[in-house]
Amino acid sequence: MMANRGVILLLMLLASCRTAETQPRPAAINWRDRLIHAAGADQLGDVDELTFTLHVRQDGGMLTRTWTWRPDEDQATLSRPGFGGQMQTITYDRHEVDAGNDPLTREAEGLFRRDMLWLSPALHLLWRKDAVIEDAGMAMLPISEGSARHVIVRWAGETWDWFLDENDRIAQWIDRGGKGKRDRVCVWEAQTQVGPLWIAGERHDEQRMFRWWLTDVRVKTKAGAGLRPRR
Repeated sequence: MMANRGVILLLMLLASCRTAETQPRPAAINWRDRLIHAAGADQLGDVDELTFTLHVRQDGGMLTRTWTWRPDEDQATLSRPGFGGQMQTITYDRHEVDAGNDPLTREAEGLFRRDMLWLSPALHLLWRKDAVIEDAGMAMLPISEGSARHVIVRWAGETWDWFLDENDRIAQWIDRGGKGKRDRVCVWEAQTQVGPLWIAGERHDEQRMFRWWLTDVRVKTKAGAGLRPRR
């Protein structure tokens, strides 16, 4: 009887191992596609024109810039207060920017890249094929209580920590400032959908010494509709 019991146990063990081997492994999450889709950036082709005004308050100072961007032509227009309070406007083709452009155009392009990163980081995932995304699992939020899915995003020597809400959109993030710069930890609030794009209309640090927010956000779609934010 003991020998028979041992044989039965051995057969059961072998069967369980065989079952485990044949179980399909869960597919790895494609975070790049998932984050792009969650932000609506995969529908950028439906956008004819995007306009927004951003405001930044920090260290006692305040700045305002207005952008209009036509994705198909990759043409950008920047308007901002210049010397003496006069509005300064520059329109340029982004694909033609190089070292030979005038300083104002090169400066505008640098501002465009940074402002679009803050507007919709997922758009940069569309453009940056070298982006590396690491799933760091669940983690405590850097500001406030609670936890969230934590992904680490890297490209071009820069690093960001994204803490995602239940819709895979950024709820909080850490901008790792890099060499000589301080990290910036922010809450992303006022998530709204403008056309196909999901955009957080306000970001601020814990003490609200830094605040970044949007006004006059508009999307003109190729269907001809001019759309404003809706929550």
